[in-house]
Amino acid sequence: ILWDEKADGTGGGSSSTSWTTRDLNQETDPGAITSISSNKFTLQPGDYLIRWHAPAFDSDRHQTRLYNVNDTAVIEYGSSEWTGDNDDNWPMSRSHGSARLTVASSAKEYRIEHNVESGKGSEGFGRAAGMGGVEMYTIVEIFMEG
Repeated sequence: ILWDEKADGTGGGSSSTSWTTRDLNQETDPGAITSISSNKFTLQPGDYLIRWHAPAFDSDRHQTRLYNVNDTAVIEYGSSEWTGDNDDNWPMSRSHGSARLTVASSAKEYRIEHNVESGKGSEGFGRAAGMGGVEMYTIVEIFMEG
C-alpha cells in the first residue's frame, strides 16, 4: 500500500487543468514488491493488480490515471467524477481506478496522475480534515498475482 500523507491541517496540494503527478510518500510493503521515489513507484517483472483512488476538492469534473513513466503510456483511466463547487453540499469526491498489468523483462516506473476541470490552490487535491491526526490523500494498493 502506497499513500500520500501530510501533517494535520495540510491540504492535498494544488490541482491543475493538465495531467499532474499525485504525491506518494509513504509505503507499507511486507512482500517487498515495490518501492517509491519522487512520487513514482517501481515494479519488478511480474503480474500485478493495481487499485488507486485520489480526491479532488472544488474542481468540478476530474479524473485520475495510471501512467507508465518508462514507456510514456497511459495504462488505465480512473472513474470520471464531479466535485461541484463551494456552493454545493458535496464539493469533494474521489476518482477510483484499477488495472491488471504485466511487467515483462525489466523494472518499470509508474505514477498516478490527476486532471481537473477547475484548478484550485493548496486544497485542490483534497481538503484537510484537521481532526488531529495525519491527512491521507492518494492511496494505491498493489497486489502481485501468480
